Amino acid sequence: EIGNLTQLEVLHLHLARLGSLPPEIGNLTNLRVLGISGNGIEDLPVELAQLENLEELYLSRNQLTSVPEPIRQLTKLRVLELQENKLESLPLWIGELTQLEVLHVSINALTELPPTIGHLTKLRVFHAYRNSLSTVPEQFGNLISLEELHLHLNYISWLPESFGNLRSLRSVR
Repeated sequence: EIGNLTQLEVLHLHLARLGSLPPEIGNLTNLRVLGISGNGIEDLPVELAQLENLEELYLSRNQLTSVPEPIRQLTKLRVLELQENKLESLPLWIGELTQLEVLHVSINALTELPPTIGHLTKLRVFHAYRNSLSTVPEQFGNLISLEELHLHLNYISWLPESFGNLRSLRSVR
């Protein structure tokens, strides 16, 4: 049983045809990296919130229609990859993940970004290309650590004036 592997720090189960994660995943409290991309996952068990040491979470190429609530408790997350799902929005609480350095939400169905994204001041890499975004919130200018920004293949026709605050930017698409 996976719940017995309590010393495990890295777990990659990409393309394993899981469909879901067992609740016992919550027992892996030493886990720092969890990769479960390409598994057809539609939701995550509430027990995921017990992974208080998790720093990297890879959830790409699944069937998520919203960002699962248990992620809200993962305050040490530095990397969150959610590209190629069916996300229509990001929750307001995304701004509570203040340790995030990399956020990938490309190839979804996002129509807007929450203003709380401006709280992610440690964010270095943000990819949100191939969505249905038409605007970027003014608070985007608070992302002072941002180095790489990919917003191409959206419907954005203008950027807020605060975009000028992003002096660390090295790559924009």
